[in-house]
Amino acid sequence: MGMAVAQSRDADTATRTQQLVGMVVSHTHWDREWYLTFERFRMRMVDMLDTVLDILDTRSDFRAFTLDGQTVLLEDYLEMRPGEEARVRRHVREGRLLIGPHYVLADGFLSSGETMVRNLLIGGQVAERFGRVMKAGYLPDNFGHPSQIPQLLAGFDINTAVIYRGVRHDKSEFLWQSPDGTNVFTAFLPEGYCNANVLSTSPQLFAESTRETIERLRAYATTPYVLIMNGCDHMSPRGDLEDAIRSINKEVDDTIRLEQGTFEEFAVFVREKAPHLDVVAREFRAGRPGRITPGVISTRMYLKQTNFRAFTMLERAAEPLSAMASLLGERYPATYLAYAWRKLLQNMPHDSITGCSTDAVHRDMMARFGSVLDVGEELAHRGALAIADRAARGRPEGPAGFLTYNVLPALRRELVRQRLHFLESGAEFHVVDAGGRTVATQVLGRKPIKIDYSARFETFDADGKPYPVVLAADKAQRAAIRSEKRWQRWVGEEVELLFAADLPGMGYATYEVIPGPSAAPTTDLRSGADWAENARLRVQVHRDGTFDVVDKRTGGSYRGLGALESGGDRGDEYTFAAPQQDRIATTRGARGDVRVAESGPLRVTFEVRVALDVPLELAPERVRRSDKRVALPIVTRISLAAGGERVEVSTTVENSAKDHRLRAVFPAPVRTDVAHAHGQFTVDVRPIELTSEERERELLKDEEREETTQPHRFFVDVNDGSSGLAVLNRGLTEYEVERTGDGVRICLTLLRCVGFLSRDDFHTRAGGAGPYLATPDAQCQGTHQFDYAVVPHAGGWVEANVHGQAESFVTPVHSAAIATAIDTPVRSFVSIDAPEIVFSAFKLAENSDDFVLRVYNIAPREAQGRVRFGWKPASVRLAKLSEQPLQELAAHDDSVRLTLRPSEICTLLVSRPA
Repeated sequence: MGMAVAQSRDADTATRTQQLVGMVVSHTHWDREWYLTFERFRMRMVDMLDTVLDILDTRSDFRAFTLDGQTVLLEDYLEMRPGEEARVRRHVREGRLLIGPHYVLADGFLSSGETMVRNLLIGGQVAERFGRVMKAGYLPDNFGHPSQIPQLLAGFDINTAVIYRGVRHDKSEFLWQSPDGTNVFTAFLPEGYCNANVLSTSPQLFAESTRETIERLRAYATTPYVLIMNGCDHMSPRGDLEDAIRSINKEVDDTIRLEQGTFEEFAVFVREKAPHLDVVAREFRAGRPGRITPGVISTRMYLKQTNFRAFTMLERAAEPLSAMASLLGERYPATYLAYAWRKLLQNMPHDSITGCSTDAVHRDMMARFGSVLDVGEELAHRGALAIADRAARGRPEGPAGFLTYNVLPALRRELVRQRLHFLESGAEFHVVDAGGRTVATQVLGRKPIKIDYSARFETFDADGKPYPVVLAADKAQRAAIRSEKRWQRWVGEEVELLFAADLPGMGYATYEVIPGPSAAPTTDLRSGADWAENARLRVQVHRDGTFDVVDKRTGGSYRGLGALESGGDRGDEYTFAAPQQDRIATTRGARGDVRVAESGPLRVTFEVRVALDVPLELAPERVRRSDKRVALPIVTRISLAAGGERVEVSTTVENSAKDHRLRAVFPAPVRTDVAHAHGQFTVDVRPIELTSEERERELLKDEEREETTQPHRFFVDVNDGSSGLAVLNRGLTEYEVERTGDGVRICLTLLRCVGFLSRDDFHTRAGGAGPYLATPDAQCQGTHQFDYAVVPHAGGWVEANVHGQAESFVTPVHSAAIATAIDTPVRSFVSIDAPEIVFSAFKLAENSDDFVLRVYNIAPREAQGRVRFGWKPASVRLAKLSEQPLQELAAHDDSVRLTLRPSEICTLLVSRPA
């Protein structure tokens, strides 16, 4: 896949004949959890680090030990060995124990972009606490690498990457370039991170094979230096490593020499030789020589969905709401957020979030996710209440109402769900905005409810979490509740309301609940028993749960969208493998019932119930699915909103089948060879078909077939330049685009159900990928809900603002109740006028009282836009991802202008009001 290094014949000959230096890096690769739980692996890790510290204390000739590029191991170690911190600090400061730069070895494709930034930020903080961070991005076992890794590393002053899996290149050193043009020196490990592990067990064996190993590495090398990796999974070093090296150097001829070293030294030595280095600008997802086991993108989809909820809660609720409250004078909850981010990152390692560990490991993960969500939800709740309290402070009591929050720095019109509590049933009311205009509303439901209130008017749902609710009571009733200063119970009525909110960029708008009816504005939504339309789209729903969409703006027609298909899977947690004799079961043509669940005027929702008849499991010989069948109940809700440009779908599946993959399918009459998939701070363009060489090659040991299933974050789009179709999702991480007779179809994976951590008896991978262990939880039995949407559009995805639709779809709207007049009823804290400049973070800086605003250019072209602040900052500075300031930006009153390269990430440090 890579281009050959452009060297002269003389230079090539010189490389082969001069002495080759094998730089021996002593290391371990430590999976924090995998085939054992975290606690069991930690006990072994403590033993390993005890050994490392003893060696560093007693062997002055032991050059250095590399602790796997992740600093969480030190926190885990010192929790068990608190008395060893001084020892650890001494060896780190001396440069003999190399730690960082990451907090964990996170999977790149399943982490959010912001999670990847925090991984380096927190990893660096931990390393600096002990004295020094290793300036090499060591990612040995990650299942492929996103294209933005170089820009992320460079943002922390790291100019070297060391990687293995997913890379196919004919030289072991090159310049890896991100889509924005940033590049870092990269060392590729063509034979992996264990190519000299025998040095730690039987050094005499290595002497016998030294020449063969180094000659293979020489073929990749651009200089006389090659990396010799002394270590492997969960291995401890040998104290007599230098003795073994001296012994080996005596046994090999003068053309080879081994010496201990580090990744940083290797990068310096190679650069000093000034070789010509290829510039490689792409993500790495090749299946050889270091396989990426692509099935992990969809294994245990419940983990991916929960991860989506967790990082969304931190990035798009807790942090920005807390930051806005801090602008108004509230204390920023830095320690709570730091705790939540650490807990989230501890679920991101490449054997954790990927779902390829034992059932016990993933049960532990769900508990960690629970902690993140609890903290995040509570902080979001507190932030929303604090902003409302500050906005209402000192103001007279008024009608019941609520502040509705938008954390995106762009104007949004959203349908917002709000709960109202009335102390008597059947109350009539209407909602007005800050200008006193009646807004369009739709009552979703009314029910009698026993309402418990404290003096703060908080109420709680069944699992004990507070939720935003408006008490629509008069002043006297509210005063009575306050006077009691205790919980009171009222038998009243809860009304679930949908209303159309016009929200400013990163701010709030105020709405009031007014007693009595009022004429509501009309909308463009019309519907019948099985169809709905607005000014942009028309939707026809079928009895099998599929639907057709006509884009009125282009005349484009998309038929049979949303069918579910179940195919067999004889693979394992790492790799998908269809049985040789497979039968695809589909909902297409099923006879269900269509009913109108919501009838407008803001949203029409159709509910379709069908049963998908599928084989129960694989037959015993595992080459086909069993004859025994089971019906999977499926409930699909299809919604169209007034003025909406997307059709939203929520599908609930009761899964009782095993050994299968369930996908939702979206045909599009589009001729294209590529798909556009939202990734980490960029949109990746990927071919939809394999090359003939990739399809036909014979698998060698430890290799796997290339796959056309791919990872994505918020959307995947297919278009021919004049029209297209995008599929948006919430936490569904895998897609595939397949060619059809009249175009393509997007396949969105909902479930991939398997029963083993690893097997070695299927055709898509040569050999196992881990221990042969049963993992019954990975069959994903039970009830699952999936949320996705389709966006038909004209032109390409950028022109159609597909990314804006996706941001809206995945970003929740929050609210807080008020019962006073508001001094500033509509307020924007941050707004950006360029839709291509996309939000990533708004938070308080780690080491100053400034605010951090992080955005990126999602488009494949330069973007310009103005950032406006809801206050006049004393300064606005451009900063690195590490939050180190770079330069002052010219501010014009309350705004600065940005010009961003394609896929460039931009971090601003914004001071408080001048």
